[in-house]
Amino acid sequence: MKHYKNMLFYRTTRKNLGLSLKKLGIREDSVICIHSMLSSLGYLVGGPETVITAVKELASGTTLMMATFPFESTMVDYISTDPIYHVKNTPSKSGLLSETLRLQPGAKRSYHPTHPCVALGPKADYLIDGCEWPETPFGQNSTYGRFSNLDEAILLLIHTNSTSIVHRIQEMVKMPNLFLKEYASVKGHDSREQIVKYKMRIHTPLIPLYVVMPGDSTDQKEYVWFPDYTLLFPEYNKTRILRKIGSEKSRKQLIERHNFFLREGIYRIVEHGHAEIAAVQVKPWLEKICNDLNENIEQFSKEYNYENMEKALTHGLLNKYRNSNNSR
Repeated sequence: MKHYKNMLFYRTTRKNLGLSLKKLGIREDSVICIHSMLSSLGYLVGGPETVITAVKELASGTTLMMATFPFESTMVDYISTDPIYHVKNTPSKSGLLSETLRLQPGAKRSYHPTHPCVALGPKADYLIDGCEWPETPFGQNSTYGRFSNLDEAILLLIHTNSTSIVHRIQEMVKMPNLFLKEYASVKGHDSREQIVKYKMRIHTPLIPLYVVMPGDSTDQKEYVWFPDYTLLFPEYNKTRILRKIGSEKSRKQLIERHNFFLREGIYRIVEHGHAEIAAVQVKPWLEKICNDLNENIEQFSKEYNYENMEKALTHGLLNKYRNSNNSR
């Protein structure tokens, strides 16, 4: 019934989505990384390709980028299956829109064996070429590392705050407990279509995806899910996040930073039907988030100790805030 209601009353077309996107004021030659909850757009006339086309037409010279990771659970689980990633034949498990972009004519996907991305547009070569060799998935020379260094980088969020760029933030601040001690040897193909083994560091599941924040008393702490710490978006999600956080001090910190981003134009948000769409200027956003997080890690270094985080997990202090998949 909902499907038919959407077809009649809540339709997203290339034209009306394009009109909404134009209100975000995204400049020409931007590099746009998309994360989306497609269902928020209702009935998509023309399917997911409608979104790709609307964003491509937003401004001349734009480059589109998305994660096309080949797994849905954790990096550990994926590697344990001894996979052989193939740039052309391995589908994206990062959502239908990413698979749609992967299959676009001219799209370029990386050879990274665990965290490949796809790009389409003038800066695709810059984002993709050679990024399979770094030992960490989101390091300086990864696709997300290169993207985060661009002045013209824009994070386009369609009714979601679930973004892979949080792992880039983790690497930038040297997040405690981010990697397991052991390296992994992961099979994939190189640019000559030969099977090779890549030496990789492996994300620790779950624990590094929590930020420790202050409670209202010295012995109280809050453990906030990483995407929620970085983005109070969209509005329904903002309400949920703030309701779950018991500490007034922590809520105030997140609200003040969110309002700062809005005032400075680092966040620009429009409504499209029942959905909210945000354009985030990546460089100033990352600078502020990383500065805050570095201070946070220094302040709560004891709490970030792995044994203490594991204890918090055992006592259910972490999972009560969780709202997304494990680290990918």
